[in-house]
Amino acid sequence: MTWNSCRTCLSIQNLNPIFPMPEHHEKYTNVILSTTGVKVELNDEYPQVMCTSCIQLINDSYKFRKKCEQTQQILQSSTHTRDGVVKTEMQSQSDATYTFIDISDLIIDLDTTNANEDETNTSIEEEKKLNKKKEKVKKKEKKDVKVKEKIECEHCHKILTSKLSLRNHYKIHTGFDVVCEHCGKKFITRRLLLMHCRAKHGYEKTDKCSYCDYRASNAEQVKIHERLHTGERPFVCAQCGAAFHRRSTHLQHVATHLPDRPVPCPHCPARFQTTTLMRIHRSRHAAPPARWRCALCEGRFARRRTALRHLLRAHALQDPALLHKDTAP
Repeated sequence: MTWNSCRTCLSIQNLNPIFPMPEHHEKYTNVILSTTGVKVELNDEYPQVMCTSCIQLINDSYKFRKKCEQTQQILQSSTHTRDGVVKTEMQSQSDATYTFIDISDLIIDLDTTNANEDETNTSIEEEKKLNKKKEKVKKKEKKDVKVKEKIECEHCHKILTSKLSLRNHYKIHTGFDVVCEHCGKKFITRRLLLMHCRAKHGYEKTDKCSYCDYRASNAEQVKIHERLHTGERPFVCAQCGAAFHRRSTHLQHVATHLPDRPVPCPHCPARFQTTTLMRIHRSRHAAPPARWRCALCEGRFARRRTALRHLLRAHALQDPALLHKDTAP
């Protein structure tokens, strides 16, 4: 792995080689070890560069340590006068400076700075991108930490994740607010009514699938549909591991693991864990009206796709104009 950061602080700016004179690598290693407690060796598997700030700190620390050692030696071998003045042969050396590495040794020459200017700018941009990614990860972790509220419906014992969801869910049991003017079907919200009108009554479908010609009345339906192309199944059953591309299908499956079946079918003795499952079952009791007629024979069909399949199989034709739909009474 190639490192491009400071050995001591991981900065990526103002980087300089730690061993500008490789023949004296032991000298550099000893100074860094004495000031940082970290053993940095030539050509080890870690970064071989250091930023200017860290180099300055190491030089200052090394000078200070040497001065303290010298002062200790002076104190140990000194004689004192009555005025407390230190007299010793080493006193004249107390102002001497001990510099292991001159800071100029580790600063890149100005001539090479311009050559590496583009590389430095690229490193700064990479650092900004990395910081943005870290912020996104932190925000996502915060969202994941939030525990969703679980509220149980007192009618069918379905678990809802918010008070708003519970209020809308109660309308299933207590009555609907919005009615479709075309077919009389009832809905909880106007948004659901609009989705219904676009899907069933020819309203404009504004959102299109990125992979095929499928169109839907809103972006959420297209997103769910596109999972059939991508194979994404984000909803996973915690008990058996079964995965689903649609949340409603996942909820219906989760209900199959419930021990109780409190919702009865009004037409037969069957009972179900949720109202949704009961409605799916109840629709099988009454066959849909056969409103689609074939113009070439006496065939009648409940669904348009079934009638189109009949045209292809029975008459080897694919012309939708050969189908006629009876108006609802």
